[in-house]
Amino acid sequence: MRLCLAKDRKAIFHCWEQVSEVIAPSRLRDGHLGGSIRYTAGIVEYEDGGVESVAPGDIVFLDTKKLLAKVEKEYNKWEARQSRDEDAENLAADRNE
Repeated sequence: MRLCLAKDRKAIFHCWEQVSEVIAPSRLRDGHLGGSIRYTAGIVEYEDGGVESVAPGDIVFLDTKKLLAKVEKEYNKWEARQSRDEDAENLAADRNE
């Protein structure tokens, strides 16, 4: 769960959902044959306990900077390990020559 603003209201983001809706054929002559549409929506819970399905463009996460800093820190650790492993492999290859 993440804190967010949904439609400019403070909320808790719970998850993404995939929504499918059936579209009936047009009654107009030569109209469309119908079908279905599919889209993504976010499930949010407001401070008053209300829950709503919200379009992704209407959601602003409030913890993005902190989350990005955490991801960047983990990536830098991984990159440093990769570099050390690569250096060790190169050193072993040099010794075998």
